[in-house]
Amino acid sequence: MARSFDSRLRVKTDYLAALTLTLAPLLYFSSVLLKHGVLCPDDGILQNIPLRIVIAHMIRSGYVPLWNPYIFSGMPLLAAQGGVLF
Repeated sequence: MARSFDSRLRVKTDYLAALTLTLAPLLYFSSVLLKHGVLCPDDGILQNIPLRIVIAHMIRSGYVPLWNPYIFSGMPLLAAQGGVLF
């Protein structure tokens, strides 16, 4: 005869899994979190500044920067990238 499944054991393992998934990233990034550091300090320079330059050129040429044709096949620019509406 097969043993019945103990539901109390299942609840405890679920809590253990949730605790592990919560604490693992905190432990991994603890050095950055404790020093109040930035994980990727160059993101602002590598992505935001070129997008703002593209936006400025489009506005100077008389276009509303609705679409960025230079990324992939094009992406929304005014509302999604570059911080124009912020």
